[in-house]
Amino acid sequence: MGQKHRAFTLIELLVVIAIIALLMGILVPALNRARGQGRAVACLSNLKQLGLGLQMYADAYNGLFPRAMNDVKWPLVFMPFVGEGTRKVQDYREVKVYQCPSFPTSGVGLNNIPNREQTIDYVVNAWDMDDAGLSSSEKGKERVQPTRLTSVKQPSLRIYMADHEAGDWRPIIRDKYELDIISKFEILDIWSATHLPPSDSETSSTNLHRRVARERHPRRRARRDLALSRFSSPRVRSVPPYTRPGRVLPETAMTPRIAKARQDERVASRRQSTRATL
Repeated sequence: MGQKHRAFTLIELLVVIAIIALLMGILVPALNRARGQGRAVACLSNLKQLGLGLQMYADAYNGLFPRAMNDVKWPLVFMPFVGEGTRKVQDYREVKVYQCPSFPTSGVGLNNIPNREQTIDYVVNAWDMDDAGLSSSEKGKERVQPTRLTSVKQPSLRIYMADHEAGDWRPIIRDKYELDIISKFEILDIWSATHLPPSDSETSSTNLHRRVARERHPRRRARRDLALSRFSSPRVRSVPPYTRPGRVLPETAMTPRIAKARQDERVASRRQSTRATL
């Protein structure tokens, strides 16, 4: 007598599929978050290496570091200083720390060039340190010539580089030739409030559009209102820095959140002084 083989019923099969779908719904978001955090760590590591490269460049060039890219181009001059393996590199596209792992590979930039061809994933702070120019029509003023590192007050509170925004209004730089041409139009630097994450300007017809990525790494999205401060404001000690040197803006340029943080800091300082006197 033959042995009977019991197969799955339709109900049992649907239950199994439902369980698998439930597990996928739980695990996939967690895996995506972990992947995003890993990319953010890699990006911060890149920025740290670029910060070290800046220090070494300044040591080699009388304490000066690059500002606007229409003068000294940081992707070219930093190559010998950002790692042992880059000292003899001739093509900046071979320098891995110049590439943010979270820069979009889908979508297109200006002139419908694919984002995946972008070679400049970071933008540099070119704000004038002597005159921020906030009251001007452009809401900022550019510093073209290199700046002396010792002239930057509280450098740990300043942003020097930030994530390059991706969008159909932003240029895609594919090689050194395009870098040389496009940098002359002053659209690869940050020197205006309209270039920062809170800006809603997304048009290529003006030079005043968003250049710093608004949403690139999850942990940075909550600090959008700090961008202006970190590019340009002193004495905000209660919030950890983005990365390094930037420009100082007056207190009137503070967002409400930053103004409150500054007020809380003053109150805490007064309390400590009172306790010390007592």
